[in-house]
Amino acid sequence: EIPVYDLDMHLARFFMNAKKASGDDYEPDTLKSIQGSVNRYLAEKKLNINIITDKEFKHSRDVLLSKRKLLRQLGKGNREKRADPLTPEEIDLLYERNLLGTGDPKSLINVLYLNNTMHFGMRSRAEHVGLRWGDVQQKATSTGEEYLEYRERSTKTRTGVTSESRSFAPKMFENRDNPRCPVLAYKEFARRRPEQMNNPESPFYLGVSRHHEKAWYVNQPMGKNTIGNIVKVMCEAGGIQGRKVNHSARKTAISSLVHAGVPPTIIQQLSGHKNVNSINNYSTASNEQQRHMSSILTNYSSSCSEPPVTEFDSSSSSLDKCSSALPSTSVVPSSNTDDIIHQTLTEISS
Repeated sequence: EIPVYDLDMHLARFFMNAKKASGDDYEPDTLKSIQGSVNRYLAEKKLNINIITDKEFKHSRDVLLSKRKLLRQLGKGNREKRADPLTPEEIDLLYERNLLGTGDPKSLINVLYLNNTMHFGMRSRAEHVGLRWGDVQQKATSTGEEYLEYRERSTKTRTGVTSESRSFAPKMFENRDNPRCPVLAYKEFARRRPEQMNNPESPFYLGVSRHHEKAWYVNQPMGKNTIGNIVKVMCEAGGIQGRKVNHSARKTAISSLVHAGVPPTIIQQLSGHKNVNSINNYSTASNEQQRHMSSILTNYSSSCSEPPVTEFDSSSSSLDKCSSALPSTSVVPSSNTDDIIHQTLTEISS
């Protein structure tokens, strides 16, 4: 066991000197994430220590703050590697170019990855690689409406060591009048899977067969590197601009819910964030909002008179407005949560 004072000093030295294996400095927010990871580890070990709030760790926090400021002064933290979300227009383009759809094995896998990430709140490559066929179950309501339900296994923030779990099992509902219905895509994938890969413990994502005329998928899991580059490869093939990576799918889901005015506490229940304040990272203005603001300012500077009176879309308000409307401790009934989230995510992908 390390005395609290010594642990504080070790952390302070680490934050000041930590570098990547290449010798480059970490991004400022990466150091902050490392602090959070250490704190989470200590909590899971039930050590009753909080390095983020306890006064005994003020020194290491001050060092971390100073290091982050220094890194920003050196040009770090400009978010060059931040993932860009997919716009509705870009999703339409991917469908038009048959990179999303149910007509061939690759486009179908792309659809499944996008739907699983957006509707189920999945985030990392490891979660998709570890996804098993039995983790997604097809069910129906008492009125006959079909939906898919995801039962997650251990994740980065929910390891099973603690009793924490999502407030509800994420679902995606059918939309019978929509050709992009997520349940229809799932059914087509189920029909195309080799029969021997329908065991509940079989991998969800399967390798694409080279002989599509015989079978779409092989009796092997899709490689983790292939899964890790699904969005990047798809968007490059479709000529989509910006930094589009797998996290773009998750960012698309959360930012679209934020812009639609869904309270952050509901979004948190889907995304799996342990802290509702983390949703703030997804509350940046969308391209459409920025275009609208630019139009207002351009018209103002061009008219040399009073700016045009235009109503800014209140549904695209900032997260702070959403937060003020609902206490951070409130919980929305899961049935209402499912309906709100499903409607919004279906609209963004349709």
